[in-house]
Amino acid sequence: ELPSNGAGGGLDTLALLAPGVVASRNSGVNTDGVGLSVNGNRGRSNNFQNDGSDNNDLSIGGPSLFVSNQSQVAEYQIITNNFSAQYGRNSGAVVNVITKGGGNEFHGDLFEYHQDNYNLNSLNNQERARIPANPTPADLHPQRNLYNVFGGTVGGPLWLPKWGKDGPEVWKGKDRAFFFFSYQGIRNPQVFTARGGTLSILGSEFSRLQNSFP
Repeated sequence: ELPSNGAGGGLDTLALLAPGVVASRNSGVNTDGVGLSVNGNRGRSNNFQNDGSDNNDLSIGGPSLFVSNQSQVAEYQIITNNFSAQYGRNSGAVVNVITKGGGNEFHGDLFEYHQDNYNLNSLNNQERARIPANPTPADLHPQRNLYNVFGGTVGGPLWLPKWGKDGPEVWKGKDRAFFFFSYQGIRNPQVFTARGGTLSILGSEFSRLQNSFP
Protein backbone atom coordinates (compact mmCIF):
# COMPACT_ATOMS: atom_id res chain seq x y z
CA GLU A 1 0.00 0.00 0.00
CA LEU A 2 3.04 2.31 -0.10
CA PRO A 3 2.86 5.07 -2.71
CA SER A 4 5.23 4.36 -5.58
CA ASN A 5 6.08 6.25 -8.75
CA GLY A 6 7.96 3.32 -10.24
CA ALA A 7 5.12 1.70 -12.21
CA GLY A 8 6.67 -0.73 -14.65
CA GLY A 9 10.17 0.29 -13.58
CA GLY A 10 11.08 -2.24 -10.89
CA LEU A 11 10.25 -2.66 -7.22
CA ASP A 12 13.64 -2.12 -5.59
CA THR A 13 12.99 1.61 -5.30
CA LEU A 14 10.89 0.66 -2.25
CA ALA A 15 14.05 -0.53 -0.50
CA LEU A 16 15.30 3.07 -0.38
CA LEU A 17 12.70 3.72 2.34
CA ALA A 18 14.59 1.46 4.77
CA PRO A 19 17.34 2.90 7.03
CA GLY A 20 20.89 2.32 5.80
CA VAL A 21 19.87 1.81 2.15
CA VAL A 22 21.07 4.20 -0.56
CA ALA A 23 21.07 4.06 -4.35
CA SER A 24 24.20 2.49 -5.85
CA ARG A 25 24.20 3.91 -9.36
CA ASN A 26 27.64 2.67 -10.44
CA SER A 27 27.56 -0.82 -8.97
CA GLY A 28 27.89 -2.60 -12.33
CA VAL A 29 25.17 -5.15 -11.48
CA ASN A 30 21.65 -5.87 -12.68
CA THR A 31 19.08 -3.53 -11.15
CA ASP A 32 15.34 -3.95 -10.67
CA GLY A 33 14.56 -0.23 -10.66
CA VAL A 34 17.69 0.91 -8.78
CA GLY A 35 20.94 -0.54 -7.49
CA LEU A 36 21.20 -0.90 -3.71
CA SER A 37 24.07 -0.26 -1.32
CA VAL A 38 23.13 -1.40 2.19
CA ASN A 39 25.08 -0.40 5.28
CA GLY A 40 28.11 0.51 3.17
CA ASN A 41 28.27 -2.83 1.29
CA ARG A 42 28.72 -3.11 -2.45
CA GLY A 43 25.79 -3.67 -4.80
CA ARG A 44 27.12 -7.20 -5.41
CA SER A 45 26.73 -8.04 -1.71
CA ASN A 46 22.92 -8.29 -1.70
CA ASN A 47 20.92 -11.52 -1.80
CA PHE A 48 17.78 -11.41 -3.97
CA GLN A 49 14.97 -13.92 -3.62
CA ASN A 50 11.49 -14.50 -5.08
CA ASP A 51 9.14 -16.33 -2.72
CA GLY A 52 12.22 -17.51 -0.81
CA SER A 53 13.91 -18.99 -3.91
CA ASP A 54 17.26 -17.80 -5.23
CA ASN A 55 16.99 -14.92 -7.72
CA ASN A 56 20.64 -13.89 -8.11
CA ASP A 57 22.44 -13.34 -11.39
CA LEU A 58 25.64 -15.32 -10.80
CA SER A 59 27.51 -13.67 -13.67
CA ILE A 60 27.46 -9.98 -12.71
CA GLY A 61 25.34 -9.84 -9.54
CA GLY A 62 21.97 -8.31 -8.79
CA PRO A 63 18.56 -9.89 -9.41
CA SER A 64 18.16 -12.33 -12.28
CA LEU A 65 14.38 -11.98 -12.72
CA PHE A 66 12.96 -8.46 -12.55
CA VAL A 67 9.55 -7.91 -10.90
CA SER A 68 7.82 -4.69 -11.95
CA ASN A 69 4.12 -5.62 -11.71
CA GLN A 70 3.16 -4.20 -8.33
CA SER A 71 -0.32 -5.78 -8.35
CA GLN A 72 1.08 -9.32 -8.28
CA VAL A 73 3.19 -8.66 -5.17
CA ALA A 74 1.79 -9.38 -1.71
CA GLU A 75 4.85 -8.38 0.31
CA TYR A 76 8.24 -6.78 -0.27
CA GLN A 77 10.83 -7.70 2.34
CA ILE A 78 14.26 -6.16 2.87
CA ILE A 79 16.38 -7.39 5.78
CA THR A 80 19.47 -5.31 6.42
CA ASN A 81 20.91 -6.84 9.62
CA ASN A 82 20.38 -9.45 12.36
CA PHE A 83 19.88 -12.24 9.82
CA SER A 84 18.27 -15.41 11.12
CA ALA A 85 19.77 -18.85 10.46
CA GLN A 86 17.66 -19.36 7.32
CA TYR A 87 19.57 -16.64 5.45
CA GLY A 88 23.13 -16.69 4.25
CA ARG A 89 25.27 -16.24 1.16
CA ASN A 90 25.75 -12.45 1.31
CA SER A 91 26.91 -9.77 3.72
CA GLY A 92 24.52 -7.10 2.39
CA ALA A 93 20.74 -7.07 2.46
CA VAL A 94 18.27 -9.86 1.80
CA VAL A 95 15.60 -8.67 -0.66
CA ASN A 96 12.65 -11.05 -0.92
CA VAL A 97 9.62 -10.45 -3.17
CA ILE A 98 6.55 -12.47 -2.13
CA THR A 99 3.92 -12.87 -4.82
CA LYS A 100 0.18 -13.25 -4.39
CA GLY A 101 -1.73 -16.49 -4.80
CA GLY A 102 -5.27 -17.67 -5.20
CA GLY A 103 -7.67 -18.35 -2.33
CA ASN A 104 -11.15 -19.61 -1.58
CA GLU A 105 -12.74 -16.43 -2.97
CA PHE A 106 -12.36 -14.83 -6.37
CA HIS A 107 -10.41 -11.58 -6.31
CA GLY A 108 -8.87 -9.36 -8.95
CA ASP A 109 -8.03 -5.84 -9.96
CA LEU A 110 -7.38 -3.66 -12.98
CA PHE A 111 -4.88 -0.81 -13.14
CA GLU A 112 -3.46 1.79 -15.49
CA TYR A 113 -0.72 4.37 -14.90
CA HIS A 114 -0.78 7.14 -17.49
CA GLN A 115 1.90 9.79 -18.02
CA ASP A 116 1.61 12.27 -20.90
CA ASN A 117 4.73 14.41 -21.09
CA TYR A 118 3.45 16.53 -24.01
CA ASN A 119 0.09 17.59 -22.53
CA LEU A 120 0.56 17.26 -18.76
CA ASN A 121 4.15 18.41 -18.12
CA SER A 122 5.67 21.88 -18.40
CA LEU A 123 8.85 22.94 -20.18
CA ASN A 124 12.10 22.80 -18.23
CA ASN A 125 14.60 25.66 -18.30
CA GLN A 126 16.63 24.21 -21.17
CA GLU A 127 13.53 23.71 -23.29
CA ARG A 128 12.35 27.26 -22.58
CA ALA A 129 15.70 28.62 -23.75
CA ARG A 130 15.21 26.91 -27.13
CA ILE A 131 11.79 28.48 -27.90
CA PRO A 132 12.16 30.34 -31.23
CA ALA A 133 11.08 33.95 -31.77
CA ASN A 134 7.91 32.88 -33.60
CA PRO A 135 6.97 29.63 -31.84
CA THR A 136 4.48 27.10 -33.11
CA PRO A 137 2.11 25.37 -30.66
CA ALA A 138 4.45 22.37 -30.59
CA ASP A 139 7.36 24.60 -29.50
CA LEU A 140 5.46 25.47 -26.30
CA HIS A 141 5.15 21.82 -25.22
CA PRO A 142 7.75 19.25 -24.14
CA GLN A 143 8.55 16.48 -26.59
CA ARG A 144 5.97 13.75 -26.96
CA ASN A 145 6.47 10.94 -24.48
CA LEU A 146 3.39 8.84 -23.69
CA TYR A 147 3.98 6.23 -20.95
CA ASN A 148 1.20 3.75 -20.19
CA VAL A 149 1.45 0.81 -17.78
CA PHE A 150 -1.71 -1.31 -17.64
CA GLY A 151 -2.87 -4.76 -16.62
CA GLY A 152 -4.66 -6.70 -13.95
CA THR A 153 -4.79 -9.79 -11.76
CA VAL A 154 -7.36 -12.47 -10.99
CA GLY A 155 -7.22 -15.39 -8.59
CA GLY A 156 -9.48 -17.81 -6.78
CA PRO A 157 -10.38 -21.49 -6.31
CA LEU A 158 -9.88 -23.78 -9.27
CA TRP A 159 -13.11 -25.09 -10.81
CA LEU A 160 -12.94 -28.08 -13.16
CA PRO A 161 -15.66 -30.03 -14.98
CA LYS A 162 -16.41 -33.40 -13.37
CA TRP A 163 -17.22 -36.35 -15.56
CA GLY A 164 -19.59 -39.08 -14.45
CA LYS A 165 -23.18 -39.53 -13.40
CA ASP A 166 -22.85 -39.20 -9.63
CA GLY A 167 -22.07 -36.03 -7.69
CA PRO A 168 -21.88 -32.43 -8.82
CA GLU A 169 -21.01 -31.52 -12.42
CA VAL A 170 -18.23 -29.17 -11.33
CA TRP A 171 -15.30 -30.03 -9.07
CA LYS A 172 -14.46 -27.04 -6.85
CA GLY A 173 -10.99 -26.67 -5.43
CA LYS A 174 -11.98 -24.87 -2.23
CA ASP A 175 -9.28 -25.43 0.44
CA ARG A 176 -7.37 -27.57 -2.07
CA ALA A 177 -6.47 -26.01 -5.43
CA PHE A 178 -6.18 -22.39 -6.50
CA PHE A 179 -5.09 -20.30 -9.46
CA PHE A 180 -3.64 -16.82 -9.88
CA PHE A 181 -3.06 -14.92 -13.13
CA SER A 182 -1.35 -11.59 -13.64
CA TYR A 183 -0.62 -9.45 -16.70
CA GLN A 184 1.16 -6.15 -17.21
CA GLY A 185 1.76 -4.28 -20.46
CA ILE A 186 3.94 -1.23 -21.10
CA ARG A 187 3.54 1.11 -24.08
CA ASN A 188 5.91 4.04 -24.47
CA PRO A 189 5.78 5.87 -27.84
CA GLN A 190 8.00 8.94 -27.74
CA VAL A 191 9.92 11.50 -29.76
CA PHE A 192 13.59 12.10 -28.98
CA THR A 193 15.85 14.84 -30.29
CA ALA A 194 19.58 14.15 -30.06
CA ARG A 195 21.79 17.17 -29.52
CA GLY A 196 25.59 17.43 -29.49
CA GLY A 197 28.15 20.05 -28.58
CA THR A 198 30.39 19.58 -31.63
CA LEU A 199 30.46 21.95 -34.62
CA SER A 200 28.43 21.09 -37.71
CA ILE A 201 28.29 22.35 -41.29
CA LEU A 202 25.14 23.21 -43.20
CA GLY A 203 24.71 21.43 -46.48
CA SER A 204 24.40 24.77 -48.30
CA GLU A 205 27.94 25.68 -47.18
CA PHE A 206 29.68 22.69 -48.78
CA SER A 207 30.16 24.42 -52.13
CA ARG A 208 31.77 27.45 -50.48
CA LEU A 209 34.14 25.23 -48.51
CA GLN A 210 35.15 23.37 -51.65
CA ASN A 211 36.01 26.65 -53.38
CA SER A 212 37.99 27.88 -50.38
CA PHE A 213 39.84 24.60 -49.86
CA PRO A 214 40.14 22.89 -53.26
